[in-house]
Amino acid sequence: MKTHQIKKILLITLSNIGDVVLTTPVVDILRKNFSDASFHLMIGPNATGVFSRDKRIDKIIIYDKHIRFKEKITLFFSLKGTGYDLVVDLRNTLFPLFLRPKFYTSPFKNAPKEILSMRERHLWKLKTIGINTDGAELSIVYDERDLDHIKLLFKNYGIDYKQRYICVSCGAKSHIKRWPKDRFSELAKRLINELGYTIILTGDREDKPITSEIVANSKERIFDFAGLTTITELAALLKNSSLLITNDSATLHIASSTDIPVLAIFGPTDPLKYGPNSKKSIVIRKPLKCSPCEVALCRFNHECMELISVDEVFQEAKILLQNTENRR
Repeated sequence: MKTHQIKKILLITLSNIGDVVLTTPVVDILRKNFSDASFHLMIGPNATGVFSRDKRIDKIIIYDKHIRFKEKITLFFSLKGTGYDLVVDLRNTLFPLFLRPKFYTSPFKNAPKEILSMRERHLWKLKTIGINTDGAELSIVYDERDLDHIKLLFKNYGIDYKQRYICVSCGAKSHIKRWPKDRFSELAKRLINELGYTIILTGDREDKPITSEIVANSKERIFDFAGLTTITELAALLKNSSLLITNDSATLHIASSTDIPVLAIFGPTDPLKYGPNSKKSIVIRKPLKCSPCEVALCRFNHECMELISVDEVFQEAKILLQNTENRR
């Protein structure tokens, strides 16, 4: 296809925040290749914040996969006359066939099994229609408003914004992906007492019961930011941190957009698919025969997470922090 043929683009992306962050390289490539085109994005309601500051997107269309069939038909007809020249569908729906654009990705083509990374699988979709994906960047756009909010949080908590801090994300959408909270608590204690770092807990409102319990049971002063930041504000917070320690969660992928060191704790999910994007990162997991299983119920008492010790995570954190300080 020629650049001048594409005047209007629709990208149909996903619903969960972490999954959507992994599609941002597709946004990057489409905007770089078709800089003058009008760019519309169809996205799940919970993930719109990923693009709240992103001027590459001209229009956001909310698609809730839980709406009734009648409402889906209404949405389809609202789009039918819009005249999209290119539709890239990462959901594999029938929208591209019904909208009849000049160019579209097929819902019947899936990336080869040997391509494991979800980031690369999304980019593969572009390659099927002849779009070069070299130089694709995973990114979340934030601005001074987000930085100002983070500085205000630091001020309210009495934290010096210039001091070294580590972000810790102890939640995850699925409980089977969570390292035990008492181990996060013990890890935070050691990072404070042995290495002298400030610890900031991150997450959304659903993580608040976990983070509140960690703070309540700690003799050390741990700062709980869970539920206090938007997605772009969290990106700004992570960008200035020395390290993120996290389960397989949306925060992991948001951190990948900031290129900070990430220490990721994996159990039932596959780090080759969902692991950190940064080369400055380490994944901790146990090579059990049953892992990765990616199932909601475990017959083995979550051994893949239970076998990961506090000391193991602490020692790997020390390595990443030492490398970070050496680069400064």
